[in-house]
Amino acid sequence: MSFSQRHIPFMDNPLFKAVFHEPRPDFSVIIYRTLRIENQNTLSSAVYDLFATLMLPRKLAMERSEFIRMWKSLLLARVQQVLRKEEFTEKPLFEPFGTLVPAPLGELLDAIGSFSSQARGGIYRIKPPENKGEDWWKMDNELLRKWWLLKTQMKRHYKLLEFPSKDDVQNRPLMLLLRPEEGQEEPFIKAWTNEPPPELPHLHLVNDPLFEIHHVIKYEHCALRYTNPCTELQYRSAYLASFIEK
Repeated sequence: MSFSQRHIPFMDNPLFKAVFHEPRPDFSVIIYRTLRIENQNTLSSAVYDLFATLMLPRKLAMERSEFIRMWKSLLLARVQQVLRKEEFTEKPLFEPFGTLVPAPLGELLDAIGSFSSQARGGIYRIKPPENKGEDWWKMDNELLRKWWLLKTQMKRHYKLLEFPSKDDVQNRPLMLLLRPEEGQEEPFIKAWTNEPPPELPHLHLVNDPLFEIHHVIKYEHCALRYTNPCTELQYRSAYLASFIEK
């Protein structure tokens, strides 16, 4: 019997396994997370309602349905932009360079990218939904024209951010966070590791669920747990109001 085949009792000790048996991060392993775009209605609708209130008695340049469609198209364009940078895939839906977006959307777009996790090993990458039948998979000049008019209307009233650079897609640990339950009185976010910065979980609190849930993070496997003492509606309202130009 070789040494490698022998069973030595102290080798079952968890500390021994943690020091000697834990595999090193394998960055040849790629883990994909699907960004949920079709369900991103709550925050986009809330931003539109706020814009409509700020612009009274004038009417916004876009209808609600057009605004939500453009919001989702911009999310899709960012995912495609990231994949093109990482894997040289097809061009994005449209070239969003220099496009200004509402700050809540801008923060989410900037958080979308890839991440090499030292704690879990492997590279986390994002991908779009497979269903291409939705209207936000298409872009036309009329929609872009109305978006340009809308941002012209809002630039004095609400903070706008520039669409993220196509070269700035790495070190984005958004995918390591998970919003496990909906409708909690005090919503909370779990994290696979302690790598996500403390300012990141709010994106999961204010948006609809961002990722398909492939695995449930059990408490014993939860590295961090972020809670908020107010309801989702209260938190989202305060978040949106923070970008109003004074």
